[in-house]
Amino acid sequence: MVIPSIPAPGAVNSRSLNGPFPTTPSAILATWIPPTGGDSQRYMFTAEWHGQLTDNSYSKAILYTYYYDLDLFSDFTYFLDNPVLGDQFEQKDQRVVSGLIFSSRPLRTN
Repeated sequence: MVIPSIPAPGAVNSRSLNGPFPTTPSAILATWIPPTGGDSQRYMFTAEWHGQLTDNSYSKAILYTYYYDLDLFSDFTYFLDNPVLGDQFEQKDQRVVSGLIFSSRPLRTN
């Protein structure tokens, strides 16, 4: 039997290699591990201002916002813990970070 390649970072589960080998197309497809992988994205916004708020000081302000999103499917044990349904799990992470940095210093006068 020729085992086709699969486009996943994993491999074939042990049931499909140790037999009995499936004979129908649907049974063959049922022995493969569901695809692993995922989606990730991030966005960042930054604004900066420099100037004088008063006649004798120099000020600087930085505003930032950062968004991160992860949706990952992993299968480390390949049907070891659950031979019927598989061991694939989903990892989700979503973060938003925002901040403001402000500084001011006096101007030197002669």
